[in-house]
Amino acid sequence: MRQSQTMPKVAILLNRWWAALFVLTATFHLGCVAEKESLHEMDHELPPHWPLNMDDAAQKIQQKLSLIETKESLETTREELLDLIEWSPEVAADTDLAEPEWIPIYELSETLRHHLVAKDISLDDCRDDIERFIVLLRESHAKLPNLNLNLNSTEEVKP
Repeated sequence: MRQSQTMPKVAILLNRWWAALFVLTATFHLGCVAEKESLHEMDHELPPHWPLNMDDAAQKIQQKLSLIETKESLETTREELLDLIEWSPEVAADTDLAEPEWIPIYELSETLRHHLVAKDISLDDCRDDIERFIVLLRESHAKLPNLNLNLNSTEEVKP
């Protein structure tokens, strides 16, 4: 009777050992991935329409709206517009803006993205919200500290 009780204990110990080994191996392999700060930080090739900053995102969104008005490359332009709207919160979050300042960008982006993907509202009906999104991006970009420093002095360069 004691031998049959010993066997399950050995099996439990072996299962625990394998589980610990699995957790240790998974942690080791996933450790490098967990350090990545941005979804696109380690990508080697970014799409050509990836924005450099919030002001660039606003400018590119405005350009896509203008192209859609002229009916040039409509489907590709619409897809790139959606990309820019989706990527803008990440671009904002990667800046020195405090979270309460970039959360409105995220919220409006999600609302626009939902309607553009679902196509439940026409692009013309979304235009005012997209224009508001552009203004929000530009205003948020303007809140960032001026990074154009004169290396020969401690004064900021005035634009």
